[in-house]
Amino acid sequence: MYLDDLKAERTKVQEAINNILEAGQEYQTRSGRVKFANLDKLYDRLAYLDNAIATAESSGSCNTVYQEFRGFD
Repeated sequence: MYLDDLKAERTKVQEAINNILEAGQEYQTRSGRVKFANLDKLYDRLAYLDNAIATAESSGSCNTVYQEFRGFD
């Protein structure tokens, strides 16, 4: 599940980067300039996710443990 979560977040971050590249990071309104996301931070997060995904895929393990509680006997 951990790997799936990382891949899902990576997809969202990549979509955000693509949206910024298409629309730009700023636009002018009647009340002033509006700045959207920080593209550098998105690239940093993308690099982190790429590294985490590569590590999880190469090790064949993850840092999430699921346990099931079956009650007291």
